[in-house]
Amino acid sequence: EATGDKTGLILFAGEIEKMVAPKRGRSHLLRIVSDILDAKPKSKGTNLKGALESAARVMKHQGIIFVISDFQAEGYEMALKRIARKHEVVAIRVRDKHEWDIPNVGAIAVIDPETGEEGIVDPRSFRFRDWFEKYKKGVDLRFKNACRGASVEELPIETREDHVQAVVRFFQARRRLRRR
Repeated sequence: EATGDKTGLILFAGEIEKMVAPKRGRSHLLRIVSDILDAKPKSKGTNLKGALESAARVMKHQGIIFVISDFQAEGYEMALKRIARKHEVVAIRVRDKHEWDIPNVGAIAVIDPETGEEGIVDPRSFRFRDWFEKYKKGVDLRFKNACRGASVEELPIETREDHVQAVVRFFQARRRLRRR
């Protein structure tokens, strides 16, 4: 914003929930921040592919796109590659440690926040542990391959860490790399 660049926003879940066209100005930027903080998904699921395709249509001029997601979606790889051909893209992968490190306790009730589906799992069972490890590896591999294939920079962020410090460290490291 200090450079006078335009800033826009696409909020998505299972579908595009809000689009704010790119504009300049402090009040516009504050509106975007407010929209992000107030966001509550109305649709189920994650349509990352659709959000990337919408961003590609909206952004007429070359710019920087920050994709903030857990990247637990499928089918977004080609859309990411297409948008990265024209724009600089940073994939900010947000993860919650508690979603990825389920304790080895007795049966627990779980709810998928994206679908609302409820179930009971037993993290002690070999079958569940085996499936969960394969699932996590699949998500990680798909994300890494998608970023590598599209030449997209990655910024992993844990929900419990200081987000501002993580972003500052990312841009400091990026600046050092570009000076070389």
